[in-house]
Amino acid sequence: MIYPSLTDAQMKRSQKFFIGFNLLNGIGYMCVGNMVMDLLAVRLQLPDAVFTTLAALFNIGCIWLPLGKIATEKWGAARTQSNFWLLRNFASIIMGSCAIWGYFGHPYIACAFLLGGAFIFYGCRSAGGVMSTALVGNITRPEDRGKLLAFASMAHNIVTAVLMIALTAVLGCVEHLGNGAAIWALFGIILFGAFCGILSAICLRNIDESDAIRQAAKKPLIADAWVCLKNDAFRRMVIAEFCGSMAMALTVGLNNLVLKRGLNIPDSWFLALSFLGSFLSVALARPASILGDKIGPRKAILFGYCFSFLVILFWMVIPTQYHWYPVAFIPGGISPGIVCVAFTLFLLTSSMSMFCGICHGQYFLKCIPVEHQPSAATLMMFINGVLTGFISGGLTWVLWWLCDHFGPWLVAHWQLLYRFLGPDLVGMARYRLFFLLALPFVLIAFIGAWRRKEV
Repeated sequence: MIYPSLTDAQMKRSQKFFIGFNLLNGIGYMCVGNMVMDLLAVRLQLPDAVFTTLAALFNIGCIWLPLGKIATEKWGAARTQSNFWLLRNFASIIMGSCAIWGYFGHPYIACAFLLGGAFIFYGCRSAGGVMSTALVGNITRPEDRGKLLAFASMAHNIVTAVLMIALTAVLGCVEHLGNGAAIWALFGIILFGAFCGILSAICLRNIDESDAIRQAAKKPLIADAWVCLKNDAFRRMVIAEFCGSMAMALTVGLNNLVLKRGLNIPDSWFLALSFLGSFLSVALARPASILGDKIGPRKAILFGYCFSFLVILFWMVIPTQYHWYPVAFIPGGISPGIVCVAFTLFLLTSSMSMFCGICHGQYFLKCIPVEHQPSAATLMMFINGVLTGFISGGLTWVLWWLCDHFGPWLVAHWQLLYRFLGPDLVGMARYRLFFLLALPFVLIAFIGAWRRKEV
């Protein structure tokens, strides 16, 4: 409900529903997020380009941002996010239903359901969350805002940890029963996640808010956006963020695919190590913040982008066979060498995402005046998301096409590539060729990110 102002009792009631939303939404997203969808796409043997398209749709979903602002003008922040969250979770069911089509031998229809559902899913995520920060500020007072966010984050992390252990155990049990059993298990996990997501949307609908958010949403963005675009530091930041996002899309965006198809890591271990990567991100948050304060956010961001080159180097030099010692004590018989490889990869990518994410926030707050920050943040998300999504998605499709059609010719006529990749572009050799082709674009992106103005 929307009121002229909120009483203390209404704030306390809304905070309880906000915590409930965070818990249920955390459970839901763990079950319908990109890790589970990537595993399902691998099980259905969908083309590699589908994985890069899914990563691109995460950014392309920002094209829905104006819809979120328009809806907030009419319904307020809580009901807007609730409505979009309902649609988002119904879209996750559409994505999950690709399991049915793929299982019964219709891969093209499976791709259509997966990618079409993902476009709606990520679009609703962007539109629904456009005023989420303002909603938190509306239902709290300055003295208890940090306490609410800390408690909600802690509860979210605990529930996520418990759920990840449960999902790892479930997939560890069914993956020995064959590909079909794993597909239906993943479909069941997605349905459970969608159900929890729908419950989280109901929690949102019960949050009270004041009319201040709706009035703020009615302010035109054009004037503020034009002021921001006149700011040289802001223009450089938009270009730099786009370049950095491109570098991440061409490196980090491929990790899940290469881990599964290049190293054949089991589903249960993939989830467990992905969860470990999430905790590494949390652990690196404080060091990233300290480094940003010490050397400045621009230099810290460039330091983070350097990890994209380390990811490429990582995939170039790792061995694909491991014969270190017996592994009977490890469930699934996976080599401890692959565990170490995957752990190192998640450490690199977690470092990259945390240094870039946190230090970008520091840079943004220093660069943009307070009165223009809401409009500037929305404008940057829209421009960066849409450009990165379409360009990175198109570029990765081109690179896959080059790998498949010109890769054999390159290997046959370039002796160094022949010695490095071997005569057949299968397995890890194909993915290494992709990263070699992507390296010049990552270098160009790094040079673009370098143009970020010092503040």
